[in-house]
Amino acid sequence: RVRKDFYRHSVRREAFEKALAVSKNPVSYNGGLVTVADCARCAERYPQLAAIMLGQGLVSDPFLAAKFKNGIKGDVSVLQAFHDELFETYVTRFQSEINAMKRMKEIWIYMSALFGDNKKHKKKLLKSKTASEYRAAASAIFRELPMLEDSEGDW
Repeated sequence: RVRKDFYRHSVRREAFEKALAVSKNPVSYNGGLVTVADCARCAERYPQLAAIMLGQGLVSDPFLAAKFKNGIKGDVSVLQAFHDELFETYVTRFQSEINAMKRMKEIWIYMSALFGDNKKHKKKLLKSKTASEYRAAASAIFRELPMLEDSEGDW
């Protein structure tokens, strides 16, 4: 991608491959890696890479790296514990529940794609005005929605 693309367009694979072929430096790949299958295809297609970067895919599915590298499965209770600890850490660091909630809402734009049938729950979470409303909406997602094996990457 080039700067003007932001994240709205596909990776420019032809340009990447040309650059990879002539680079004398270690090269990493970044872009569009949302599932374990995406990561595996990238690693297979470009075995000479120094690394792959997961970016939005990792925000969407915090288990993605471990799934790809170690074959583990995601666990909703572990994800909820991670979420809760991250939120409380943000509250402490920002000294503001509202600022922490705003930061977490940004994460949920991606992470909600890991849960099936999420539209109503996601809307409620993103419209929450207080930390208690936010906590209740997040808890409802973890409690009521099925966690998918792979993120749907629908942001």
